[in-house]
Amino acid sequence: FSVPGVSGQATPFSIPTIDLAGEINRQVVVDWEPGQYLGHPTTVLLEDHRSILVVYPQGPGRGPIVMKRSPDGGLTWGSPEVVTDHPDADLCEPGAIRSPDGSTIALLLRENSRTHNSFVVFSTDEGKTWTDPRELPAALTGDRHTAYPGVELLPDSTFVVTTYGHWVDGEEPFVVSVRFTLDELDGRFPG
Repeated sequence: FSVPGVSGQATPFSIPTIDLAGEINRQVVVDWEPGQYLGHPTTVLLEDHRSILVVYPQGPGRGPIVMKRSPDGGLTWGSPEVVTDHPDADLCEPGAIRSPDGSTIALLLRENSRTHNSFVVFSTDEGKTWTDPRELPAALTGDRHTAYPGVELLPDSTFVVTTYGHWVDGEEPFVVSVRFTLDELDGRFPG
């Protein structure tokens, strides 16, 4: 397969990039349990426009779906709370979305063993309580509902970006967030 005018060699991007990985002062550990796989986070900004929920599985499809709450825009995170678990399904890779009227948070969950359809749980009280998991019909089942969309914009123009990774050699992945503003990043480029 070839495209006219395009060679087989990769062309470097001409847009500027910024690597924040070395800026430890920006990084906030959301959850790290040595030896425990923690990954696939999703976030949702709550109605007060300051509190954030992060939801992720304890283990990839083997364990409960847990959440932590940040009352201060991602600077600190509370203790993990179980959102849902299922005795026969391997729930994984949550994706949070708010209803159009803002009253309900839906959490879509992939079923990791592929022996069930996807599941969904709902909260009508900003994540204080959640419904029992309901299996979705095949027409609504997806493999990955989101691409780990832990990006929230606070009213002061601060982005809180949350993801997971192998941050320590030899350790299982864990969840970290980073805060920045576009003005900060723009200031790194001349002109």
